[in-house]
Amino acid sequence: MSSNSEIPICINRIDRYGLAIMKRILGVALASIFISTSFTSASAVEYPLPTWVAETGAPAGFTWANWLPCRSDYQTTDCIESVKWLKADGSKVPGVWTIKNDFTFANFKQTWAVLSNGLSAQYFNENIAQFGNYQFEGLATPCSDNVIVVDVRPTRYAFQLNAAPSCKGFFPSKFEERFEITVKSKSLKGIVGGVSSNGKNPEILFSESGSEQYLTLKLNFAYIAWNNSSVPGEVINVCEKNEYRASDGGWGLWSSVFWTKQMSDSLLAVNPGDMIAGTNGWNCGGNMYWDDYEQALVMAVGAPHFDVDGTLVEGWYEGAIRGRYITSRFGIKPAQAAGSARLEIIYTDGQKKVATLTAKYDSATDWLYLKGYGFTYSSPKLMVKFDKPLASVTVKKSITCVKGKTTKKVTAVKPVCPKGYKKKV
Repeated sequence: MSSNSEIPICINRIDRYGLAIMKRILGVALASIFISTSFTSASAVEYPLPTWVAETGAPAGFTWANWLPCRSDYQTTDCIESVKWLKADGSKVPGVWTIKNDFTFANFKQTWAVLSNGLSAQYFNENIAQFGNYQFEGLATPCSDNVIVVDVRPTRYAFQLNAAPSCKGFFPSKFEERFEITVKSKSLKGIVGGVSSNGKNPEILFSESGSEQYLTLKLNFAYIAWNNSSVPGEVINVCEKNEYRASDGGWGLWSSVFWTKQMSDSLLAVNPGDMIAGTNGWNCGGNMYWDDYEQALVMAVGAPHFDVDGTLVEGWYEGAIRGRYITSRFGIKPAQAAGSARLEIIYTDGQKKVATLTAKYDSATDWLYLKGYGFTYSSPKLMVKFDKPLASVTVKKSITCVKGKTTKKVTAVKPVCPKGYKKKV
């Protein structure tokens, strides 16, 4: 990869609910760069902090650079524990970290790019693809290799776990293989929670072992129509409105693990791995948040209205929500939620539409899986709702009981006369 314009970069727009994925940097002036420290050993690494670090809620000791493989000669925390290719036959092929450009941890350094307003950008001047990638035995990609570039790093609005080809920002032809990425850290719980992605069939797992915490994502690469409009010279923000046609598109895998400080979701702060969502409207980051007024999980999405060939981009949403989260948030049992789930689409003009939604609850794992289709993009918001079952109406009956000259009226679901009384016929 010869330039940053060829590298998959996620640039966070200043938007309450997320990020805008862009294939290349448009109109960003790099006024200055951070002064980096030369790293001499795995125990002496100091990473330059971005200007927006306080917004994330992450601790100062968090690794503010691309995370590398967990190795004793690199780092053994804040690192990538494993990357695996999940084949269709159920077998797993471990990725082998392969260095580039004579990389060593001692010479690893990254500097945050700086925007014209003086704030740190959401990417580095030195991209992870310059240092190394993962190779998988038996994998054949459209780039005519067996390589996947794994890009794990903090950004302003989320912690990114991305996977991309070696030849450009996304695969130019169909590539829908499934991968498993596991990261290890001492600083995930209470800091990050909830994941949105453009990946298909999303799964998530959070676990702890001693002081170490592990976050695992399993997803399929999926197609996405790119932000760039077909209108020459016009920059389109599809998070606001876009009736134009995409000028490009391809297969990639981008995932955002959100900072809980920004989401204000106490439930995900306790259990970071309780929710994951995938959508081809991930151009806006797809951040799912709780809306008290709507009593719903809301996801802000956006994509070009038309694909490169002029056809309508058909929206899809696939998610997995832990049953305990549903019960705590909605006050409904997950098995009931599976039968009452709704996916509403609200467009910027106020129009509402209910998408086709299938829901399946797996009681053995306590996961509710949702899949929604049948909507188009003009910057809508998706709302996941669960209708609470109507309370059953209890019918009471009354009887008259007698004891000599004394009578009593007893009202109950199953009325019974007191001792010594007989029911009046």
